[in-house]
Amino acid sequence: MRESWPRTSFVVIGATALAIRGHAPPRRSDDVDLAVAVEPEELSSLREALRPAGWEDVRRQPHRWRHYQLGLSADVVPAGANPGATSEVQLARGLVIDLRGLDVALAKAEDVAVICEGDESRMTTAPTPPLPVLMLLKMITYVDKPTIREKDAADVGRVMLRYLGEDDERRWDPPQSTVYDEDLNDWAIETMGDPRYPLSLLLRVIQVSVETVKIVEALPPLEIMEEG
Repeated sequence: MRESWPRTSFVVIGATALAIRGHAPPRRSDDVDLAVAVEPEELSSLREALRPAGWEDVRRQPHRWRHYQLGLSADVVPAGANPGATSEVQLARGLVIDLRGLDVALAKAEDVAVICEGDESRMTTAPTPPLPVLMLLKMITYVDKPTIREKDAADVGRVMLRYLGEDDERRWDPPQSTVYDEDLNDWAIETMGDPRYPLSLLLRVIQVSVETVKIVEALPPLEIMEEG
């Protein structure tokens, strides 16, 4: 894609990005989610640039492309030429996509080495956000549509439970969140004997993320003053 889109910034997101960062979801997916720094009307030209490689569009889904020979599909989200300028985009009738957080994903993307199908001779690099940014995107997606995006909440909980080893000293660091006055580490220690502890922890994380999104949305626009 970089050869076909030499002047276009894009980043891998979703389940594929989690797998690249070493936290592959238990569900298998042949879909690749991409965020691209272009306007919605530019999607067709990007797709045409990939057509010689075998990619085709899906009828009535301008953001979804298929490679039938390889059995792959790509969901391409146009984040806008100025990512962060708008919070959502409508790509088709009834298809509105949340764009919040994609500006951070594009700005923080790092090239990560990827081995294709276990063959080290087929190594490439994929622009991928750091794991904390992927968690931010998952939280935003879940908060936006909680009734149909339970898997995003599950991904956040699974990554957080695995992020640190049980003997990692950072588990006992004071909490950095100020959303709640209580010490969440103390709460976690008190509830570890409860068989419902993983679920309780996940629900607490989701609750904090919801409140965090509300706080961020309430912040005034950031004005950057020019020097001099």
